[in-house]
Amino acid sequence: MYTTYVIDRVQTFSAPIKFKLTKTIECRSLEQRNILVEKLERLKTENFNRIRLPEFDFTVSENTVVQNMQFIKGQPFGTLISPHQEIVYEDIVLKDSDWTFLDYNTLNFPVERKIDKIYAIDFQSYSYCPDIDERKKLWALRSELHKEILSQISS
Repeated sequence: MYTTYVIDRVQTFSAPIKFKLTKTIECRSLEQRNILVEKLERLKTENFNRIRLPEFDFTVSENTVVQNMQFIKGQPFGTLISPHQEIVYEDIVLKDSDWTFLDYNTLNFPVERKIDKIYAIDFQSYSYCPDIDERKKLWALRSELHKEILSQISS
């Protein structure tokens, strides 16, 4: 992402800008920590077709996992409007894999405006779920909630 600044109404300054988030997760047990680490390791090699993952890395110390992630500055409508909604449905819900994301809240799929890229950012919801019908049910429930929220906003 580049940001341009106007200085004295004449000169401009443009530079690449990256935002980072640090998430510290205190796991309640070694087993919970190992599950989280396995998910993050798996995500490093995943491909979600048109859905991108932010750049990330993580460190582990005892039961604490510290995750450093690129902050995606975008609009939270990846599961609300076309064509983004269809892309998330096809590439996440219908993904031909036992592992995918399961929380279809629109905040979890921001879209970078200028480059129109969709990101999946809620790594905690990345889970083992081989049952595509179960994923479709989760999608339908979230879609109904989104419709209700949008109707309240527009009234």
